[in-house]
Amino acid sequence: MADDEPTPETVPETPAQGETPKGEDDLAGLRSALEKERADRKAYEKDAKRARSLEAELAKIREADQSETEKATSRADAAEKRAQGLIDRTVRAEVKAEAASGFKDPDDAAVFLDLSAYVGEDGEIDNQQIKTDLADLLKRKPHLAKEPDRKGPKPDPSQGAKPGGSPDLAARIREAEKAGNHRQAIALKRQQAALTQK
Repeated sequence: MADDEPTPETVPETPAQGETPKGEDDLAGLRSALEKERADRKAYEKDAKRARSLEAELAKIREADQSETEKATSRADAAEKRAQGLIDRTVRAEVKAEAASGFKDPDDAAVFLDLSAYVGEDGEIDNQQIKTDLADLLKRKPHLAKEPDRKGPKPDPSQGAKPGGSPDLAARIREAEKAGNHRQAIALKRQQAALTQK
């Protein structure tokens, strides 16, 4: 073979008449798959919307079918939950009020006690039991108690420096000089100088 003649490997393939190139077939296949996927998604969204509306309709039907007794029972249950919440808050407030006089932090008392034990069958709160249990808690955990008031000697206003104490100091200086006690006079003058610098 001559160098000018094309070899079978170098000859480009050309599609036969009526055939489409291989890449165009792939592209057409992808386009049709995309169109099918879009159609399926629209159908799914339509079905989902229908399902949601049917669920809402079913809920309305169930509610309408519910008897008056069932409705009253559900309202009573909700009212009982609200009442129990109010009772719990009231008991907590009673415990904190009783603990305020003996505890550093009255909230601590509510943490260490079983608050449900103080409500009777009739819904009344047993304040006497709360007082008893708080006293018992302070015996078991004395670190929760308030510090006792420190009773000590009260200050005597006639002792110590007086407001405008400088004239008194000046009088003492004069007395020391008059008595000839120069050391005391010098010490008092230093005190006076220190007080005026403040």
